[in-house]
Amino acid sequence: MAHIQARIQCVLLLIATLFLSACTTIEKISDLPIGAGFSALDLCSRIFVSGEDEQLIIDKVISAKVFPLSYVWHLDINSNEQTVAVSAPFFPGLNTRTAVYRPGLGCTLAITQTTEQIRSQAFIPFDNRQINEIAPLATDLERTDKNEWLTDTVVGNLEAIIDSMFLENLDQDGFHQVNTFASLISYDGQIIAERYEENHHGDMRMLSWSMAKTITSLIAGILYDQGRLKLDEPIPALSQQGKTASIAQVMNMSSGLNWQEGYKGTSDVSNMLYTEGNSAEYVAQRKQISPAGRTYQYSTGDTQLLAQVISEKISPTLQGVYDFYQTQLFYKLGIYNGVIEHDESGTFLGGARVFLTPRDWLKIGQLIANKGLWKLSEHGEERRIVSEKWIDFMSTPSPASDYYGGQIWLNDMEAEFPEIPRDALFLRGHAGQFVGIVPSKKLVMTRLGAYGPKVEPSAYARYFMLDMIKVLKQLPN
Repeated sequence: MAHIQARIQCVLLLIATLFLSACTTIEKISDLPIGAGFSALDLCSRIFVSGEDEQLIIDKVISAKVFPLSYVWHLDINSNEQTVAVSAPFFPGLNTRTAVYRPGLGCTLAITQTTEQIRSQAFIPFDNRQINEIAPLATDLERTDKNEWLTDTVVGNLEAIIDSMFLENLDQDGFHQVNTFASLISYDGQIIAERYEENHHGDMRMLSWSMAKTITSLIAGILYDQGRLKLDEPIPALSQQGKTASIAQVMNMSSGLNWQEGYKGTSDVSNMLYTEGNSAEYVAQRKQISPAGRTYQYSTGDTQLLAQVISEKISPTLQGVYDFYQTQLFYKLGIYNGVIEHDESGTFLGGARVFLTPRDWLKIGQLIANKGLWKLSEHGEERRIVSEKWIDFMSTPSPASDYYGGQIWLNDMEAEFPEIPRDALFLRGHAGQFVGIVPSKKLVMTRLGAYGPKVEPSAYARYFMLDMIKVLKQLPN
């Protein structure tokens, strides 16, 4: 019987090898560890951090990314241990990646360490009692439908704009949406429209992907304001290998490192996130192919180098880094359940893995629109979170790119969409995450969700904002 089972396993493995070799999403058998790592981490985070439905995640998020892995994997979701393990093809132990959940820190892939070693890292998350002691309550963004300028016509137009973000009609219009989970619009600091897909809600923490880069920039700005970080100082991890790039240069995505930012199959960013336990160390080993500051190359790796510098300047401990970004940024904005995930080495994944609620993403946009100030009460008191000087640096074109600043996108739509004001800024993330900010129009808007494989992400930010700009012409100045 054992001999027969072994032969059956061999046949299944052969079939799976031929099947996976022929597919276009997982392009090679060598990509299986990456596909398993992505699947384990995203399932873990979306189940235990976001609280999303397991099957919905597989159907709407995972399968489109790693097809046909979900048809041949061995999946083990352990709710008691709060771990997710993905093996492929078919049998546990083949190309296995395991992600472990820790309250306050989200999920971490166990790559060179065991799940027990990861859990043993000294860390205690804040509870609600401590939150109230640490930071006075900030004013939340409020939903309003009572302002006199919200006429029936304006409200109808807002509803039409929000509705358009949930259309799924790829055959007729290439920019129609797939899998929007949340869409919100705020004007002058008040939410004037919001809608959620039926399986999602306003208290659900949703994944940033690369919108996390702007969060990392804001944390860096707080250190800058405290005199603990300088824009012209070198990146130690590069200096140790005879390479050179400054804080400003990695923030501007111009480190000069050879980097492939691809999201299908093997790439530098996929290797860094799903096969490496120390993300920044992996990036520092890339070859420097051009002088720093000269060439723009979008790179989550550059952000991870920045995250490592930030972590080392804040504290030698995981606890110290967590305490800092929670109390110095999130709590001051009234964000009390924000999560930034970390790699095995303890470096926070500042280029990709931040979880905030939809309204909290609006707060980040509003903070930038307010030049670093946050309203404390309805009577007008304000708290400075980060300096105006730092926001100006973030929103200024870099020497290497007219359309990228300090870990934030600038308006690259001016030629095609001249009605979008020049001061528009964007947080953008994989699979169509975005926060659009137009300070001159008092406008912040966000969309969160998961795209299908045929949708061009930048199209939605463009049409969503363009439609909203037209509506703003009906509102008071």
